[in-house]
Amino acid sequence: MHSRIEQIYVEYFKDTFDNLGLKRHAEDKWSIEFKNESFRVQLLDDRGLIELGIGPNFDNASFINVELCNALVTFLKFPDELNASERRKILRTRLDFKAQALFIVDNFERLNEMLSTSNYLITFDQINTLRKIDSPF
Repeated sequence: MHSRIEQIYVEYFKDTFDNLGLKRHAEDKWSIEFKNESFRVQLLDDRGLIELGIGPNFDNASFINVELCNALVTFLKFPDELNASERRKILRTRLDFKAQALFIVDNFERLNEMLSTSNYLITFDQINTLRKIDSPF
């Protein structure tokens, strides 16, 4: 059922997820969710494209694409140092599976903070603002 997702999980994410305590939490035909005490992640098969999303533990519907999380973390590190062109380039950056797993490890504490009950609404507002920066409309 999950052959492609399962293959990607085992090859690129299993060790990382195990080390971070992310346990298989839920699954359906197109996705597998993992959860630890800090946040949830989802591997999603979107018409053959496997995507990784990150979300808070207490909002069962919301996930943020890992590339948007990467952009937000980068923007927060350099709030005044990036011009509009650099911001668009960062927003359009795709991470391969190895880079996605490394991003989660390297930013575990920050993700925990961003997705906490006291900060997740701010984080989602910031993500929505980032989406507008890259929007053609």
